Amino acid sequence: MNLQTIYRVFAILWLVLVGVLSLIPVPKEAAVVSDKTAHFLFYLATSMVVFLVIRSERFLRSLFITVVAVLFYGILLELLQALVPYRTFSMNDILANTLGILTYSVFYMFYYAVKKRFFPSPGS
Repeated sequence: MNLQTIYRVFAILWLVLVGVLSLIPVPKEAAVVSDKTAHFLFYLATSMVVFLVIRSERFLRSLFITVVAVLFYGILLELLQALVPYRTFSMNDILANTLGILTYSVFYMFYYAVKKRFFPSPGS
């Protein structure tokens, strides 16, 4: 099994986990961190996982697709929460998701710029 296949399997399992956790009832006393912090961290991690699967030589295109796909996934899950009696739709959750996605994107662009500047690939 190659590394890309492992990334794909992990991404599928991660997306299922995020989906399930977004739609099951969660007791208020079970929260270790605030709801918005959890959204931020989960969507930062989701962006990383999705980017590992779709990255290509066209860095900015891959990052853009990641942002759009993960944002769409988060909005879809929020809309599904509106249909579940024990969960609610929240624009603040979408905002926290978006901030997590954009934070990953900015940090990865910074990492990519530093890597390209100080550690150029041979033949560049």
